[in-house]
Amino acid sequence: MWILLLAAVLIPALIVTYFFRMAVVRARKASFPQLMPDNELFREQMQRMAADREWAMGLPQERVSVKSFDGLTLRGRLFMDGPEKRIILLVHGYRSIGLWDFSSVIRLYRSQGLGVLLIDQRACGESQGRYICFGALERYDVQRWLQYLNGRFPEASLYVDGVSMGSTAVLLSLGLDLPPTVRGAIADCGFTSPLEIMRHVQKTAFPYSGRWILAGVRLLCRAFAHYDPAGCSTVDALRKAKIPVLFLHGDADKFVPVSMTLANYEACASEKRLKIVPGAGHGESYVLDREGCEQAILEFFDAHG
Repeated sequence: MWILLLAAVLIPALIVTYFFRMAVVRARKASFPQLMPDNELFREQMQRMAADREWAMGLPQERVSVKSFDGLTLRGRLFMDGPEKRIILLVHGYRSIGLWDFSSVIRLYRSQGLGVLLIDQRACGESQGRYICFGALERYDVQRWLQYLNGRFPEASLYVDGVSMGSTAVLLSLGLDLPPTVRGAIADCGFTSPLEIMRHVQKTAFPYSGRWILAGVRLLCRAFAHYDPAGCSTVDALRKAKIPVLFLHGDADKFVPVSMTLANYEACASEKRLKIVPGAGHGESYVLDREGCEQAILEFFDAHG
């Protein structure tokens, strides 16, 4: 009898621990290729992105770092030729690295004379950290990086661009006290809260798993990673937003449903723009409609330069 009771406790605990480690604990390697489809278009894009990364790494750059509010060393690369009047902070997505997610768009920003700060988020790339927080703590890192840029380049206009989880961190940061030189934010395929994206992924990828699993994961997040997935919402943050936002999303996104961006757009209290790319999956908007996305981005800069 005691064996059955022990199993009744241990098996659910092991299942919850598995999901927690899979979703939250830092991976040994970045997993960015896993969401890319395997077809001719994207194979060509992968080659183009590889060439863009090689080009970017040949640019003048400076390795920089800041300390997070909880003592982590966060690292990035600053691409600048001189005292640029505009600088953009690029915030990558879930389990990725900055150079992967923004390899192509760096060329656009540099061609427009913007300085580029390319960071690795906590628990990713060269930055420290053990736990991924789905924007809950990363929002404070975005704030810290913007404070760093403002302190070092007080005359420059600042912008911030995030994709996927990075987009969520950016949108959540709009509810915080940001430097007055921040002029605009770009949010590509972000979700509405850590809890909502966890719930969505569990529902789609593990449809027969019990709801108790997410409750257990929340408990471990609070105990070990020091955040509650239900403790923040981009919708709430955007109701207080004062900085203009450009929202991007593909309407075929199965990882982060486009309805989340529509909810964010609806809630946004500041000046806002929206571009939905037909047929684009998660993080694919720039790939499928590069010309349209670049036009939307440049028009956004022209309006908020």
